[in-house]
Amino acid sequence: MKTIAAFIPVYKQPKNAASLASSLSAEEFEGSETVVMVDGETTPGIALALEQIRQLPRVRVIEGVPHLGKAAALYRAVAASRYDNIIVLDNDVALEPGVELFKGCSSLLESNDLVELPKAAVGKGPVAAMMKYEFLSNIIGTTIISRKTGRCPSMNGAAFAVRRKLFVELKGLSPIINDDTDFAARAMLAGARFTTDPSVRVLNEVPETPGEWLKQRKRWATGFGLWSTTYLPKLRKREPRISRDMALSSIPFAMPFMTTVLALVMAIIGPGRLGGGLGGTLIVVASFLAFLLYGSYFSHMARYYGQKFNWISYVFFALIYCPIWAISSTLGSFSVKLNRLPKLDWVYGASKQDKTP
Repeated sequence: MKTIAAFIPVYKQPKNAASLASSLSAEEFEGSETVVMVDGETTPGIALALEQIRQLPRVRVIEGVPHLGKAAALYRAVAASRYDNIIVLDNDVALEPGVELFKGCSSLLESNDLVELPKAAVGKGPVAAMMKYEFLSNIIGTTIISRKTGRCPSMNGAAFAVRRKLFVELKGLSPIINDDTDFAARAMLAGARFTTDPSVRVLNEVPETPGEWLKQRKRWATGFGLWSTTYLPKLRKREPRISRDMALSSIPFAMPFMTTVLALVMAIIGPGRLGGGLGGTLIVVASFLAFLLYGSYFSHMARYYGQKFNWISYVFFALIYCPIWAISSTLGSFSVKLNRLPKLDWVYGASKQDKTP
């Protein structure tokens, strides 16, 4: 049987490291181990969490090393290991009871090189509620392109599994702000097989206030701009059909807005202004049908990935959040092309690329 290890980088704050390690330790999967890596100083908070972690079976702690940054620290630990497969988990993710992460990832990596673990957003308030649907839209798009092509040029790197051989060949993550999407693009260029599956879903904390959301959005938008500028030309050159496939995978972000706006506009106009009669009525009915069909599909995918769905919050997501998401992503691309990156709460470069607290 192939061996597998989950690597959890910890920097400054332990966050969910102790509970995450406990959940992984509880899964008695043969050939598995959890590695908690302290990147830099062991702060009092980290030391307290490590007291709980050290008592767990099949859990190993690495500490006493200088601060290298997530990318370098992770690669150093993985390169020194001999596991066949690895799982990388940010320490702000969590597992639900009953999720067998080692078993699920091991099974998926038998026929794939890279696995994105679906993320269900966790948080309170309207901002978090909207991000839950954004996460769902992202994983729907990922599911569409990976099922169609067996590959995917992007991923949310808060939680993913990968064959150690591929991770080492690609020299791990790059010490840049978009380390996750960068790695996925490089993996695709290397011919890696990609998939995602609800059996390995994790919970991922998201911002709950507009201020926290804005800080994160700046990073994500800038990362999107860097990814599109760096890799889209390479991907298009290697795979001429990639633009079509990516357009297909982008539908989950556009459809909520388009179908909801269409239904709203048709409701305001009414059949009379469309010529009345059967023709005008059919146009209005068709617009509402499109809204209901895609909303129902979105609801189905929410259930498939174990998430809740509410029609009212879905409409707010479609009419308010989707346009904001589209504008921020566009501005991120322009800022990169114009070399005018916004001020970010992030340090990145050759040796440091961690979020500041």
